[in-house]
Amino acid sequence: MGIAQGRVRTFLRAGDRCQAWALFIYEGKSPARVIQARGSLPQSIAWDGTRNDGSRVPAGLYPLRLAVRLADGKLRYTEGFVAFSVYDSFPALGLQWDARSLDPQKPGGFRLVPAIFRVRSSAADPGLGWRLEILGPDGKLFRTFSGGLNDASNRVWDGNSDRNQEFYSNYVYEFRLDLVDRLGNRLKTEDDQRMTMVFSQ
Repeated sequence: MGIAQGRVRTFLRAGDRCQAWALFIYEGKSPARVIQARGSLPQSIAWDGTRNDGSRVPAGLYPLRLAVRLADGKLRYTEGFVAFSVYDSFPALGLQWDARSLDPQKPGGFRLVPAIFRVRSSAADPGLGWRLEILGPDGKLFRTFSGGLNDASNRVWDGNSDRNQEFYSNYVYEFRLDLVDRLGNRLKTEDDQRMTMVFSQ
């Protein structure tokens, strides 16, 4: 079982002091799980996908609402509902390069035309996304792309870094494709989509 956004981030306004808090996770119209504690509000609250009685919930979307009791006795609730997405298994991702944008120069190497690619998913879900990290020859993060699972549009890499630095010709670059939640947390790394390629100008 996988939980997308299985950890919710919390915040209070400046000057607010929390006496107690409770996170209500709904299954239908009733809370399936209540996570609560006295004292200050933690920066994040985790849920393991179980009900109050310890049984696991089936795959689906579970709305949640956070309630906070302040030092002055007032109650404050999150505005609207956000939700946890629970899966029997996570969707599979695939990285597809447009062959017309890769001009072979030598075995194992490509000339950057620039490179055009798209990310495909076995399932579309508004609560999930993907992140493609391109690591430079030094092993450090060079360029990042991201998108939603329902976004099948082409992306273009011009060879530059996130800081608009030009790439090093005839060096190895590693591509790492990850499944992420709404908060950007890595849920699954597609090991079969980790690849290295040599690009030249």
